Amino acid sequence: MESGSSLDIYGEVSCDEHRAYKQKLLEYIKENNAEDRINLFENIEHKELIKSFEHYDIFLLLSRNEPASISNIEAMSCGLPVIIGFGNGTANYLKNGAGGYVVASNLELQNAIDKAPSVDRTVETRFRGLIEFTLARLS
Repeated sequence: MESGSSLDIYGEVSCDEHRAYKQKLLEYIKENNAEDRINLFENIEHKELIKSFEHYDIFLLLSRNEPASISNIEAMSCGLPVIIGFGNGTANYLKNGAGGYVVASNLELQNAIDKAPSVDRTVETRFRGLIEFTLARLS
């Protein structure tokens, strides 16, 4: 992680599987001496989560089995460039460069992070790209 940068991870912790995964994350953070750079937030209210977007530069959604997340669309509507993992169902609605990037590898992730600051953050541009891309895929 670049010096001066941090990673905030938000997620639901509501069952044993979630608690076990959170524990793995905590162990990883400790093993890598990243307590001052990686923060975990759990069970945050929706309004608070949306409000938190104003404090970030990039929104990452790298879940492998996320069939229909809307959090990336919410982030785009708040002006954040998004980076979505290829296995995310809503990745089908994002045109690379029009609001963010879809990635399938660590190299693509790094390239997308490097390019994210140049993404046009105007809502009109992002959603025009989203709508045009979606319509093209449906025709």
